[in-house]
Amino acid sequence: MTSAAISLLTAAAMFDARAAAKSNSANQPDSFDYQLPSKVNHILVIYQENWGFDSLYGQFPGVNGLQNAFDTLPQKDKSSGYNSYIYQTPQPTNGTSPYLRFPPGNGQPALPLIPYDLTKFVADTHKTGDIMHRFYHEQLQIDNGVLEPANGSMDKFVTWSDNPGLVLRHLGATGLPEGKLAQQYTICGNFFHSAYGALSSIIISSLPLLRRTCSFARDSKSETRESVAESNFGLTSEASAEITAT
Repeated sequence: MTSAAISLLTAAAMFDARAAAKSNSANQPDSFDYQLPSKVNHILVIYQENWGFDSLYGQFPGVNGLQNAFDTLPQKDKSSGYNSYIYQTPQPTNGTSPYLRFPPGNGQPALPLIPYDLTKFVADTHKTGDIMHRFYHEQLQIDNGVLEPANGSMDKFVTWSDNPGLVLRHLGATGLPEGKLAQQYTICGNFFHSAYGALSSIIISSLPLLRRTCSFARDSKSETRESVAESNFGLTSEASAEITAT
């Protein structure tokens, strides 16, 4: 039997096992599937395009956010053949030119390579440069070993960014209208997108995973949350979503 045939048989067996498990869980009163029809009438998914979760909601109450982000993801420098790390935040750009509102261009010392508050340098009436998020480019950033040998994991976001100084910026959105809405319902702190590249492909491929990665609100008026997150699927947190149960 060929390896391809074995893989197909294995996949079929796994599918059957999962289908059976789902069927059994649907009959259990304390299961997600059993409670869903009576607890949730509508599901609204809000994607915040082109922002990582921690970039907006890293300080949202109760999430796995910025408090766990420091010193966890060293970033390697491709200019050294990945033999050294990046320790300072590069100068952000605004298109092709240095954006001098940020250090060190504004005369302040360069920032260490840790998450920093964007609002300290840019007013809400100003614009910043964009960050590329293309299909192949993103694979290099997460260091998945497809386009070049892997040197680790999730350790090339800065060095492969077209605007590396903005990679670790964050903007506290908990108090903004979308953040206030999320506080009333459920926010998906463990939602990771399932495709590389632009948001359109992410939305299409991610919808079947939302139930696994989000938190289920038993009662929209209660603060009690039952976590049903199973895994992060080993993917990047480029997109974020909120599930609102009404």
